[in-house]
Amino acid sequence: MIKKNRQIVKREDKKPISLARVEKMKKLMPKFALYDLDSEMNKLVEEFDQNKGELTSEFGINVYKTSYAFGLQNHIPITESVNKKYRLFVTEMIKDIISEFDCKLASEVMLAQSIAGAFVRTIQYSNCLSEYFAKDSVEINKDKTDYYRTASKELDRAHRQFVSSLSTLRQMKNPLFEINVKASTAFIGQNQQFNASGSTHKPNEINDPK
Repeated sequence: MIKKNRQIVKREDKKPISLARVEKMKKLMPKFALYDLDSEMNKLVEEFDQNKGELTSEFGINVYKTSYAFGLQNHIPITESVNKKYRLFVTEMIKDIISEFDCKLASEVMLAQSIAGAFVRTIQYSNCLSEYFAKDSVEINKDKTDYYRTASKELDRAHRQFVSSLSTLRQMKNPLFEINVKASTAFIGQNQQFNASGSTHKPNEINDPK
């Protein structure tokens, strides 16, 4: 008789998970950051001290990697999203927009970057279409038609993003105000002035024209 070896696997009883331990781990999880700016800056300081202030090529690479964390100040992320020949242009445009609207909040600076980036993309796609039609002979085929359709859609999308971002920034810097009028009859027109006085104010007062 052939004896079959049977491997008996002993199952361990699973212990119930403690909800208190789960909540404790939830509070600890945000502290385990994969990208920590402070630790990266400490590395740069230590490397700078070891090199005794000498700017080596390796140190420059590490500085370049860390510089993305300051994208709202140096505008590097949005600058590198456009063609190389437009990078100085988009950087100066962002500075001009920030100066024009007096952008101080992070959200305002982000909108300024979005405006400049979208405007440059409209130029890029306009150039694509101009170069396409500037050729001596333009053959009509499926590839050329798809290219023209895609470039036109991207141009329209970039323009809409430009207008939307610009309008949003204008609204943030010049917010609309609300007027609550409590009256049986009220006529509100342009360039009208409302004067309120605590001593003569009457609720639901109707001023009849004389």
